[in-house]
Amino acid sequence: MSTQMKQRMMCVTMLVTIAVLLFSGAAASSEPAAGATQVRETDGATMVYVPSGEFLMGSPMLGGNSNEWPQHIVYLNGFWIDRTEVTNRQFETFVQATGYRTKAEREGSSYVRVGLSLVGGIRLVKGADWRHPEGPGSSIAGRENEPMIQTAWEDAQAYCEWAGTRLPTEAEWEKAACGVDDRRYPWGNEEPNCHYAVMQDSRGVGCGQGWKPWPVGSKPAGTSPYGALDMAGNANEYVADWYNEQYYASSPVSSPPAQKGPRPGAKESGPAEVRTARRPGPPAPPPVHGLPADRGLPRPAGMPPGPSTPRSHRRRSAA
Repeated sequence: MSTQMKQRMMCVTMLVTIAVLLFSGAAASSEPAAGATQVRETDGATMVYVPSGEFLMGSPMLGGNSNEWPQHIVYLNGFWIDRTEVTNRQFETFVQATGYRTKAEREGSSYVRVGLSLVGGIRLVKGADWRHPEGPGSSIAGRENEPMIQTAWEDAQAYCEWAGTRLPTEAEWEKAACGVDDRRYPWGNEEPNCHYAVMQDSRGVGCGQGWKPWPVGSKPAGTSPYGALDMAGNANEYVADWYNEQYYASSPVSSPPAQKGPRPGAKESGPAEVRTARRPGPPAPPPVHGLPADRGLPRPAGMPPGPSTPRSHRRRSAA
């Protein structure tokens, strides 16, 4: 074999080797699979992965509510989001580590739902807070796996900052709930009922069990396409964004920034209130029993824990 031919063969071999190395590097650096999980060290929360790509956000014209129009395509980078809302047990870990006191604890009172129906109303109760969600005579003993409630937006922010996460943006929350197939509910398009979500049905609020939230993950049939639980029902959830009713008419098509309000829906929600596209609007100023919980996302380096100034548009933790 001539020297020239040997050199050519060596060159081809080197090119093939480089190609294989490049391919292997690309495979190693590819993003996690949809629904992949990881556990956060600070609080033991399991997170699920939502891959990068486009999804359809909002509702079609004459469908849903006007603040969900127009329906539009949004591109998001991949992110991680908590599989469930933050639980009482996880929030207790945060409080023990930091000595944090919630807004309700500092103010000495909070608002509590009264009565067994939606017409029962809301009452300011002295001594109501996350440890006593229904008032001084209540306790979270034995309820460690329920979503932490009686929380203000600033409390959710503080928790996420401690855990090394952030609140999801509205767009991130909605994609984690609905996926990319334009489904109406996290589980698909089947009509909502208590098989899928803790909600109001013919028996009353909370699937007939009243205002107390259920333990997280109690309705696995309602799992979202990425494995997130309780994206409909049980407790409303905060997102990072500020709220603007007309935001969808001019929102960015790629990674809309955090703009603040809850997303659907709580145990008193009916079928129309547990849609993935529903925008309830900003919460009432006081933290109300049953509203909202939070789930966090890993916070990328350099990203602030949330909006520091009000924005002209609105509104679990993502990486």
